[in-house]
Amino acid sequence: MEKKILLFVLLFALLPIICFAQSDVTLAWDCNNATITGYKVYRSQQSGIYDLNNPSSIIGDPNIRTVTHYKIPDGTYYWVVTAYREHIPAVGLPAQITESGYSNEVTANLLTSPLLPPDNNRITVIVNVNVNTP
Repeated sequence: MEKKILLFVLLFALLPIICFAQSDVTLAWDCNNATITGYKVYRSQQSGIYDLNNPSSIIGDPNIRTVTHYKIPDGTYYWVVTAYREHIPAVGLPAQITESGYSNEVTANLLTSPLLPPDNNRITVIVNVNVNTP
């Protein structure tokens, strides 16, 4: 009976690790265009299909060229980055935003291991962004 209780306690303690294993993914890129306002990062579980109205991250500082997405569940994910520029028109008119095309697409197959410490479930992906500003 004591062994069954110990086994139950051990399984109960490991359950969150086994069921909720997640990874952190850091994206980094280079861009040498001084006229941009910032970047938008898009994540999807389907290659080439991104919701332009729902970026995963918006970075409003062109000098910040890295972002980390935390606690991503296991699976296959795809990322692209765009650069954007905000045009401030005459007083009283709304700002206009121009966005570049997608960077090269990168992919990561996330599979965490419940036997590894959480720090070993971090993945770094480097993205090279080709900025095409109008």
